[in-house]
Amino acid sequence: MIKNRESAARSRARKQVDDIVNICQKWGMESGGFYKPSCQNGADNRQHMCFGRNWDPETRYNNIYTRDGSEPPPLPYELTSLAETAIQDA
Repeated sequence: MIKNRESAARSRARKQVDDIVNICQKWGMESGGFYKPSCQNGADNRQHMCFGRNWDPETRYNNIYTRDGSEPPPLPYELTSLAETAIQDA
């Protein structure tokens, strides 16, 4: 019985991870989505995406993306809901 509960919990956790990835991919393709930050030393070459406020390693938090003036997307309800479910499951 314990193994079944552990297996079900792992399955729920895996689905939550998949849901988070899918949500971020969807939002990342929209306006204000994925971008490569500009670092003075060129150290960070990964794609980023910010929800709510833009994090820039040189200017810190901004309400707009300095690269193109677009606004970061709001935090999706789906992510908030997943976080609440994860907390309840913990």
